[in-house]
Amino acid sequence: MLGEDRNISGLNQYNGVFILDNSRISAVLDNIGDGVIAVNKKGEIEYFNSSAENLTGWKCDEALGRHFQEVFQLINIKNEEALESPIYEVFRTNSVVGLKNNSALVTKNGERLMVSASCSPIRDGANNVDGIVVVFRDITRIKKMEDQLIEERNNLEMTFKHSLVGMLILDEQRIVKRVNPAFLEMLGLEEQEVLGRPYGDGIKCISSIEMGCGKGINCGFCEVKDRISEVYKTGIPSKDIVIQHTVTSNGNQKSYWYNVLIMPIHSAGERFVLLIINDVTDSKKREQQLIETSNFTLKMMENFPAMIWKTDNKGRNVYIGQNLSLFIGKSENELIKGGWLKYVHPDDRNKLSFEAVQIRNKQGLNISELRLKHVSGEYRWVNIIIKPFYDMSGKQDGYIGIGLDINDKKLTETLLYESEMRYRHLFMNLQSGFAYHKVLRNSQGQVTDFEFIIANEAYKKMFGIEVEDIKGIHFKEVFKDTIVFDIDGDLFRRVLDEGDKVSIDEVYSEPYGKWYSVGLYSPQRDHFAIVVTDIDEKKRAEIELKRAKEDAENANRAKSEFLANMSHEIRTPINGIVGMIDLTLLTDLNSEQRDNLKTAKSCANSLLKIINDILDFSKMEAGKLFIDSVDFDIKKLVEETFRQHSTLAENKGLEFNYTFYSGIPQFVTGDPNRLQQILNNLINNAIKFTEQGEVNIVVRKNKAEKDFIELKFSVTDTGIGISDEEKSRLFKTFSQVDSSITRKYGGSGLGLAISKQLVEMMGGQMWIDSQKGKGSTFHFTVRLKPGNPLSETMESLPKLTAAASKLKILLAEDDEVNQVVITRMLKERGHNVDIAETGLRALELYNKNIYDVILMDIHMPEMDGIEAAKVIRGKENGLKHTPIIALTAHALKGDRERFLELGMDEYISKPVKMEEMYHIIETTAAKSHKKYKVDFNELRINDNGDIILANEFKNGKYELNTSFISEVVNISASLGKSIGLRDMEQSGKLAHDIKDLCNKMGADELKSLAFQIELAVRRNNFKDIEKSYQTFSNELNTFKNIYGNEKG
Repeated sequence: MLGEDRNISGLNQYNGVFILDNSRISAVLDNIGDGVIAVNKKGEIEYFNSSAENLTGWKCDEALGRHFQEVFQLINIKNEEALESPIYEVFRTNSVVGLKNNSALVTKNGERLMVSASCSPIRDGANNVDGIVVVFRDITRIKKMEDQLIEERNNLEMTFKHSLVGMLILDEQRIVKRVNPAFLEMLGLEEQEVLGRPYGDGIKCISSIEMGCGKGINCGFCEVKDRISEVYKTGIPSKDIVIQHTVTSNGNQKSYWYNVLIMPIHSAGERFVLLIINDVTDSKKREQQLIETSNFTLKMMENFPAMIWKTDNKGRNVYIGQNLSLFIGKSENELIKGGWLKYVHPDDRNKLSFEAVQIRNKQGLNISELRLKHVSGEYRWVNIIIKPFYDMSGKQDGYIGIGLDINDKKLTETLLYESEMRYRHLFMNLQSGFAYHKVLRNSQGQVTDFEFIIANEAYKKMFGIEVEDIKGIHFKEVFKDTIVFDIDGDLFRRVLDEGDKVSIDEVYSEPYGKWYSVGLYSPQRDHFAIVVTDIDEKKRAEIELKRAKEDAENANRAKSEFLANMSHEIRTPINGIVGMIDLTLLTDLNSEQRDNLKTAKSCANSLLKIINDILDFSKMEAGKLFIDSVDFDIKKLVEETFRQHSTLAENKGLEFNYTFYSGIPQFVTGDPNRLQQILNNLINNAIKFTEQGEVNIVVRKNKAEKDFIELKFSVTDTGIGISDEEKSRLFKTFSQVDSSITRKYGGSGLGLAISKQLVEMMGGQMWIDSQKGKGSTFHFTVRLKPGNPLSETMESLPKLTAAASKLKILLAEDDEVNQVVITRMLKERGHNVDIAETGLRALELYNKNIYDVILMDIHMPEMDGIEAAKVIRGKENGLKHTPIIALTAHALKGDRERFLELGMDEYISKPVKMEEMYHIIETTAAKSHKKYKVDFNELRINDNGDIILANEFKNGKYELNTSFISEVVNISASLGKSIGLRDMEQSGKLAHDIKDLCNKMGADELKSLAFQIELAVRRNNFKDIEKSYQTFSNELNTFKNIYGNEKG
């Protein structure tokens, strides 16, 4: 009957409300995952469930009767400082209290657990605090995962709009600025009724109806108004405000209970408060019922932070907790009547069906993870625990269930699992071998072996491991005593003990006969991973490539030596040809004979040019072609080049002109020889390929900057021209536009290729404008530095006349043709000649006779020219000096300097030009014997376009200037001081200045000694510097005594 009190199997009914007795509540609490501790007013523990035992490490019988602070010690995990027990704040405030941030529980064994807890007051029938219930859980793992993975998912806007609880924002005058849909739905209002109104007016507060918010009779007692003012004043949120709100509708009044949280917020630089309003009417009614029935246990359940429900033995819901109701978004009554199994994901419902619980475990369902539909519409993972519920008599009276939202944890675990699987898949499918090991140590901590944890297929295949599952197998079982890689022990220990990452680019494995690269790293102590890559094929290819490179370099050197030898061998017979032609041209000949000989000489010169082109090409390929940097007269160079080709152009009846624009500096710094080589090639080609018309040379300044001048040269002809198709082959080596040109005009096909590379080496470029049948213009640019005016130097060759003085000459030459040619040339000049066909024969004649000059071939049988020159210099011992002139087919760059350093006085390359040979021999002899004073003053050009300089010799000694001698003496004294201070830079400069002065005086012996000092400085050989300086000083004193007295 209605209103009748009944007792049904442990359920007591009072006025129609069923209340669980203490024994059943205790059974429930003993089977939940959270720790529950109840204390009395003294703080002494009166209840301690099994989860509390597991979490604190205290047994129930140990904890009961002890003070809560002793069992539940809290510290700040950040600084290890002890925290005040939360029960004290509950007693002070008579309200529910949580834990402070970073709170950690110190267990009985000293372990630190991050915990969350809810401490709620237990009130008696008179609403006085009779004790406290503390519900807590271990959140250590969740906290760690939160630190790593959980991010803020919803901003304030989304929370505000989609929250299930009511929210509104007020300004400092308590005017409603914003309101969310949940609030409007909660009160049944429209947005325009609320916005812009004071708080009380907007929510239709019964106290504000007549006079407005804050002006009514009861407004002075409004807790919300006071709390809003307090939050604005302190900036501290105000929570746990529970208000009763009465609304009037159609003359009927209805009351609702709301839980209000007031928080300060800032927006656009202004301060506001956010009111979070939760409808707790149902909860409040239940709370009032609990108070009325004095059953604090049910009140404790209401504060439990989990989803709780209870069913009878047939699976019918008899109780639905508030948290489950809020999670699903349905009222408790709806869920009790309609059930909530339909909100479980279809694939998971069999886990939670009543039959499944009974069949799977008579003791209930311990732990099951399933997906439950959230109020937001998404399915979230929930951890479910279902346990049988027994009444006081021990009879099963249904099931009680607890659900915990583990969605974030589940997502984290899923992400971690997916990440682990991705990496596992990556390592297992690497082409490189990968293995992960655990280190095994003995009792002394020494490494004894490794245990395989994992190894991919590539690793097993690489080392021939046929075991299917390698996990747990020891390294020594697989490899026996084989040392797979000879890795330094310290390196390996560094990986294990210090966690270093080590990469070995290449290591050779003796047992497997292959090259590998190895990477080692230790992700955790006593574990290491190894990545092995088979680089054997690559390494052997590198070795083979290196061998091939060395072979190619050797072949290139052999080619260079071959070309140098060929140059030598070809120049020697050409020397005979040109020499004989020159000698024959000196005899009486008719015009036809003379023309024939000139043609033969022209052919020999063409052959010599081809040899020079081949040598230049060889040097370019080897990267040994260098560009000099000397001062020269650019205008004079162009004029001389023009004159050299003017006769040939005139013979072909061509108009031949050159234009040298103003504004170009007269003196520049660069390589005049290479520039002239380019011009000679282009002009020669222009004249050669032009049968009628004209050839023009134009030189203009392209641009000028501070450090360089760019000149543009253009050589234009009206010759055969070149088509666009032929231009692509123009600058290639050994190539001409077609074979008919080679047959008709000749040439090696190297000239333009070499010229183009020379131009590029001088910082310029070369190109062509041409039209087939109409002619061509070759353009090129070069970059030259501003130069200095040239001092008057001996640049000319003597005119062919009888020698001013007959010389006695020793000719050391093994080639019979060259013997005949050179001997006839010298005798034609009036000199006496002895011939030595070997170096030894040259020494014999030197010991028997006194010679004015020795012409020394380099390559001779029995003893070469270099060795013979060394012996002669050794015999002189500082006495009379006999000039030795190298007469050789070695004509590469640097050969002259090399022979001079080896003790020669001068250098003549084959094939020999008579005028040049006469000039060098007689000038060298004159310097040595002080018999000639040479003055060069006449310039002329012969029929072949060769530059010929005339000289006049005058008998007698050099007229020495005493000021020169005094200057040398003074600089010598400064040189001695610099040597004493070991100032190499200054010593080298002074020695060079002395050498120049001695050259001007014609004091060759002093010049040579000064040069030796300069060379010793360059070599940084201090011993040789001192020795050479002492010799120079002695010679200078002798020179000063002789010539200084004569002048005086």
